[in-house]
Amino acid sequence: ISASPTLMVGTSITIDPTKDMGLKHSEVFYMTPTISNSSGGLTITTRKSGDAALIFDVTALKRGTYTISVKMNFKHNNVSYVGYTATYTINVVDVTQIKMPSSLNLQVGENYTFSPQILETGATSELTWTSSNTSVALVDNTGKLRCLRVGASNITCTAYNGVSATCKLTVIPV
Repeated sequence: ISASPTLMVGTSITIDPTKDMGLKHSEVFYMTPTISNSSGGLTITTRKSGDAALIFDVTALKRGTYTISVKMNFKHNNVSYVGYTATYTINVVDVTQIKMPSSLNLQVGENYTFSPQILETGATSELTWTSSNTSVALVDNTGKLRCLRVGASNITCTAYNGVSATCKLTVIPV
């Protein structure tokens, strides 16, 4: 078996090599995971499932690509398999950049909804929105902007890890 899931930093998945191979947990009698080139990028917590087989909770700690090799011994259809290896290549991504307009000119009373692009590909994040001048413009937690009066405000979008982008807003008269 070979699988390549993508995880965000700070998230976890459960891998179950027994299930992934179409085996019953009772057929597996030995299993051990090894992480190649981890450098602290992943942690693995081992859990029992059934009598002997193990499943693994994998938590992503930092960006990178990591390989988990799971050595297994099992018996299937009365045939013993020793030293079989299931391989998982885990791609860990994180928010590295937010793209949105660097400036906007809108009129008093106008609404605008930001649609920021979160990079790196596959990364997601709850975003926090702020307006530097709430008497000029308000922005809600979904990125919807409402222009209140003539003036200027910086609208900032921030990801969970502090990566941010700012739009310089100028509100002009109608």
